Amino acid sequence: MESERNKIEHPGNSESQTQQKILESSKVLIPEWAYTFHGHKCPYMPLGYRAGLYAMKLLKIDREKDHKTLIYSEMSEKDLNGCFNDGLQAATGCTYGKGLLNLLGYGKLALILYRKDKGAVRVHVRDEIMDELSSRATEFFSLRKSGKEPSEIPDEFIDPIINDWMPSLSDEQMFEYKFIKDFHPIPAKKSGVKKKCDQCHEYVYEIDLVPSEGKLICKPDYYNVDENHPVKF
Repeated sequence: MESERNKIEHPGNSESQTQQKILESSKVLIPEWAYTFHGHKCPYMPLGYRAGLYAMKLLKIDREKDHKTLIYSEMSEKDLNGCFNDGLQAATGCTYGKGLLNLLGYGKLALILYRKDKGAVRVHVRDEIMDELSSRATEFFSLRKSGKEPSEIPDEFIDPIINDWMPSLSDEQMFEYKFIKDFHPIPAKKSGVKKKCDQCHEYVYEIDLVPSEGKLICKPDYYNVDENHPVKF
């Protein structure tokens, strides 16, 4: 075994070079546009991207172009590492804007990918991967806790994680999965019909208007929302 390891370590050895090429070709690298979309380099966007890719692989589907696939992230808006969700969107095409990304609020780094003709699969980041990430990215997380934004952290503290360690891991090493039988998706309530608010006279999607004394009022006017203090409905 030692001689075999030595072969791999010597760059001049043709067998070593072949094996190295195989190892490099098997690595899953995150496309640069995904980092551009997300805005910065961090560990959780790549985790989400890899999880989304793996879920699609398990369901044997391609990236969603339209509205046939749904993704349910088990994270919530309160979870700090929501970068995971940007990775999911980038990988699967199940974006928030298309109404295909749903947050279940369980506080877990996991997702359920569903398509009517293929079924549903749950993919969960293994606990040991999270433990290893905490160990390997100690400096990165310490700088984040000190108030540094990810884009302000030197590359030396994140590149080895996202360019070397993560790509070297197989999907099976990173994730566990389970196919879900008889999955019931959450019905989407969407409307493209717009009407003018009877008070401010701005166009509002009908589904968001509030009936009041025979009139249809937008929520900001109905609830007297102060523009300086926005309210989420």
